[in-house]
Amino acid sequence: MFYAAPSASARYNAPQTKLDKRFAQGLQFNINYPWSRALGYANNNVFARYPGPGFGPNDANREDVFVISGVCQLPFGKDRMFLSNSDRLMNYLVGGYGLSGASTWESGAHFKPTYTDQDLDNNFNGPAAAATAVQTRREHVA
Repeated sequence: MFYAAPSASARYNAPQTKLDKRFAQGLQFNINYPWSRALGYANNNVFARYPGPGFGPNDANREDVFVISGVCQLPFGKDRMFLSNSDRLMNYLVGGYGLSGASTWESGAHFKPTYTDQDLDNNFNGPAAAATAVQTRREHVA
């Protein structure tokens, strides 16, 4: 009987930079850049028996991520450049709107060569490989 307890560990390190700038008249920008490094164990059956080879860069981690976003409030409605003296209904209809946008650039996934044509037991001469060999010998005898 073999038991694999949740005994793996993971590491994450990331220096992060952030720049916020708010201008007059409702214009603002936000720029973020974390440079991350995440290490952990692969989430597969190999970890239970061979934890060493399964440790490496996390599959979901993207090392470089650059995000820029901005918001611009439109100049319509109460206390704005256009229609500033409008009544309550007009302010409700045209005031308080804005434009916003965001863009993200990120690096791709790590290159991890893998081999998935056979199951774990056949690859490591486990019980399934032995059973297949015995069955093959029986077929040749019959």
